[in-house]
Amino acid sequence: MTDADQQILWRQGDVLGSELIETLGLKHPEFPDDTVAIVVSHDCDLVNVEKETEVELIIGRTIASLGDASHAKVARRLHIEFSTQGGKIAVELAAPLKRSVSKTRLSGKSPNLDFRLDVRNRETLQRWLAARYRRTAFPDEFNKRLKKLRDRVKKVLGPVGQHVRAVLIDLDDGATVEREGPDDLYELHVTLLYDSAHDEPGAYSATEKAAKKIEDIFEENFFSIDNGRWQYIRLAGCVATSDNAMSIADSEKLRRWDLDDMSLRRDPQETMLG
Repeated sequence: MTDADQQILWRQGDVLGSELIETLGLKHPEFPDDTVAIVVSHDCDLVNVEKETEVELIIGRTIASLGDASHAKVARRLHIEFSTQGGKIAVELAAPLKRSVSKTRLSGKSPNLDFRLDVRNRETLQRWLAARYRRTAFPDEFNKRLKKLRDRVKKVLGPVGQHVRAVLIDLDDGATVEREGPDDLYELHVTLLYDSAHDEPGAYSATEKAAKKIEDIFEENFFSIDNGRWQYIRLAGCVATSDNAMSIADSEKLRRWDLDDMSLRRDPQETMLG
């Protein structure tokens, strides 16, 4: 078979048809009837037949609506919307369900043309793929102190997942310190960066309420009313900020807090919020 014969006309973000999913054995392990398989190899790698002999795919599933894993906030899962003739369809992709197949298996086959990613959602997919390998890892002691309230924080962020693009934190001015004792405090400031492109008033209102709930959770857990002092972690504030109001330079000073960030040292490593 020549290189020309192997040439495939697939692009990043293309979705496999149901027959091809069946042929390649790419059914979702838990929700086979809802399977969506998407090409995640970069366009340049897809057309390079000699050096890139395989195509990377991720197996996902259709879901009822976008949730906490939208906007690439969660490293292991992504909620993203595809456009179809019947309207928008929400899909959940799971990073552990990445698979590779030979390009020859896709040669001569066409993607499901009814599933399309617009530019914004394709950029979200690319950001999510890259973030999996560059997300922040926090000190083990910091994660240990947060463990008891992780479920409550996740519950607050879940309903506003479609609005919040990122959870950014300033922890000890960027220092990585393993602190000891209740009076050796981590200094924390949290920014909920919300999406201003869709229903900005509603996004601000919902995110502001979530920020206040998170402040309340930290106070209940780490602030002593008896002596008026913080213990373990002092939350300086949790604020809702529009993505239009924060510069790239400002965002680079903060650390991205993925919903399933990992400890630096725990073995086996343990999820923090997801």
